[in-house]
Amino acid sequence: DGERWSELHPDGRRPPPRKYTALAADPVHHTLLLHGGDGAFTERGDTWLWDGLRWTEVTPEAGGPGVRQGHEMVWDPAGQEVVLYGGSRAGVLLDDTWVWDGTAWTEIVLPDGAPRPPALAFHALASSPDGEVLLFGGATPGPRSQATWRWDGAAHTWTDVTPPPEERPPARRFHDLAWDPADQRMVTFGGQVGTARMDDTWAWDGHAWVDVTPTGEVLVGRSGHAVALDPVHDSLLLFGGTDGVGFLGDTWSWTRSGWRAAVTEAGPAPPPRTEHALAPDLVRGELVLFGGQDGSLRDDTWVWDGTTWTEVHPPLPVPAGRWEHPLVWDPVREEIVLFGGRGTTGVLDDTWVWDGSAWTELTPDERPPARSEHAMFWDPHRLEVVVHGGLSADARLDDTWAWNGDTWVQLTTTGDRPVTRDRHAIAWDPSRQQHLLTGRAAGAQRDVEHWWWDGRDASWYEGASGGTVSTPREDHTLTADPVHAGVLQVGGYDGSRRPDAWRVRSGGPLRPAQHFEVDQVDAGVPDAIVTSLTARWIGGGEGFPTTGPTEGARLHLWDGIAWVPGPAHDSGSAAPEELCWSVRRADDQPAQPDCTVETDPVLLD
Repeated sequence: DGERWSELHPDGRRPPPRKYTALAADPVHHTLLLHGGDGAFTERGDTWLWDGLRWTEVTPEAGGPGVRQGHEMVWDPAGQEVVLYGGSRAGVLLDDTWVWDGTAWTEIVLPDGAPRPPALAFHALASSPDGEVLLFGGATPGPRSQATWRWDGAAHTWTDVTPPPEERPPARRFHDLAWDPADQRMVTFGGQVGTARMDDTWAWDGHAWVDVTPTGEVLVGRSGHAVALDPVHDSLLLFGGTDGVGFLGDTWSWTRSGWRAAVTEAGPAPPPRTEHALAPDLVRGELVLFGGQDGSLRDDTWVWDGTTWTEVHPPLPVPAGRWEHPLVWDPVREEIVLFGGRGTTGVLDDTWVWDGSAWTELTPDERPPARSEHAMFWDPHRLEVVVHGGLSADARLDDTWAWNGDTWVQLTTTGDRPVTRDRHAIAWDPSRQQHLLTGRAAGAQRDVEHWWWDGRDASWYEGASGGTVSTPREDHTLTADPVHAGVLQVGGYDGSRRPDAWRVRSGGPLRPAQHFEVDQVDAGVPDAIVTSLTARWIGGGEGFPTTGPTEGARLHLWDGIAWVPGPAHDSGSAAPEELCWSVRRADDQPAQPDCTVETDPVLLD
């Protein structure tokens, strides 16, 4: 759906298993077209349509391309049809061209001597919105093809547009070709040359191929790094860590396409280090880095202004050099809070605040026991900084403390809570309006538990986020992700240092069992302006929350971030009842795409 994969289990018949098949979209008939492939013991020549809900096999009266594998298909905007070329049948490569108009196959028989690609299999075919259909590469009866061909869907002709050798990729097969809407060009990646697998990327500019293979650095697996919100770019910034061999001093920015190096030119930067801390200063629009270790403990302070690092030399006193400590921005008091960590004398219990120019030590009478490797976060419900867990001088901890700007208060939590742990991470999940905890538990154990902290009632709730989860780990980071509106987990150690990033999209603590959507185009009202909506559902059911089976149903409304509870009833499946919800714009003006529903939510267990 643009963010995650979901396996579908459609009713009815479905295509038998196969490989080396071809699949193409038919936007006019709102279907996907599948034809042929290698069925392990037999080549296939069947044609199937997918309508978004189910598969349907079609048997055109006039026949079709027949059995084949290694062919390619793509939608042709100019001809308003799907075009198929080539493939292999019983080991013989093919050079025929077929088109699908939504109901039938037609072979395009070219005149004798007319230009056409050679017989090909495992080539690549793609189209652009303006009607260009491009074919590149593939296996031929001789050497691999390095040629580029253009299909004219209006005239039903092929044209060889192969550029000079220095302006084209090496010959290959098993590669892919696709339209890049961001850069408005065709892009091909990878494939096989002989027995070698390729990792190069080329773009077609309409006349020649351009090598656009990324040449920058790649984010290496690491632990002990720091990630925080870059307030200038409203994105995440990563600095340092260790790859298990040495200390890292690189700076990376998180974008919609992944990590990119944020510092590309030589200049001032914090020395390489690990187990340091990083936090945003939202008043001054910068990030603040403090401490860490590179074999020696560090007590330096650096700020990131969105483009460059600058070392700050604040007046004394400053916190002693340390590592395994957190930093957290306190928006109420507009300062960054530091608590604890590990120094030359062992674990620490001191509290410091940074106001943008100087460090100040605060000495409240009440404070948490000394610790390191703990998690610390800002709780917007309590308007306090909260500390959880960590490692004391002789034990792992499971306590929770809150800082109100004047003193520390130990919180008495209700119900279950996470077992003692250190090297874990906690971050705000905007979809649930709660904090998510992941990471290492007691001893050397690493678990995949997910715990949620709700500061409104000072309670912990255990529960997985749903879907695929990362490997159990420690020394990772967990941060609210402004780019994708979720929670981002980066790196860590699970027996090896990881380069991966995982996005947690909980969708809220409630998950509807049935979804209902209306496509305005399919409904025949593509230009309709919605001023009111009514949803009506008749049924009943039985849920199974932690308290046991519960009859009833509730409508939920998606507000763009989470499922918001709507009306409910308590009817089982044997006695269905109606649920109804409606909304109308108060000013009777057209509803906007980002219009949200105002409700008084009541959470059900």
